[in-house]
Amino acid sequence: MNKRIILFIIAAFMSMCIQSFSDEKKAEVILDNEFYTSLQNSDAIKRIRTFDMLKDVIVKGRGNVVKVEVTDVLKKKFRIVLSLNLHGIQILYYCYTDQDEYFDLLQPDDIFEFSGQFVVATPLNARFDTFIIDILLEEGAVVVH
Repeated sequence: MNKRIILFIIAAFMSMCIQSFSDEKKAEVILDNEFYTSLQNSDAIKRIRTFDMLKDVIVKGRGNVVKVEVTDVLKKKFRIVLSLNLHGIQILYYCYTDQDEYFDLLQPDDIFEFSGQFVVATPLNARFDTFIIDILLEEGAVVVH
């Protein structure tokens, strides 16, 4: 009888730990200076692991608008291409949306803040210092200086 109680307690504890981990994973991640500094100071393998951990997580960030184009990737009408150049790392954000207003509103070199679901990071070279990051856009806004 005592063994069953102990097994039940262990199972309940493990269930709580798993639930806690999945709740943490769903939390938003802010792609700010602290995040990018950590990314810059890490090696290639850690960068890939960092991006892998962000899969399906809501992220918030910003970048300079390169262009807005019509697409059918990820079953969305538009792709907003943003660039972010840091010392040692370059990122292109591909933000996918169906919202027409972004196509008319955004101009090259605008600063665009976004929030959306992180889909995948694709390295563009063997040094793992240039990435394309796909985002399913939830909301965004032009930053006014």
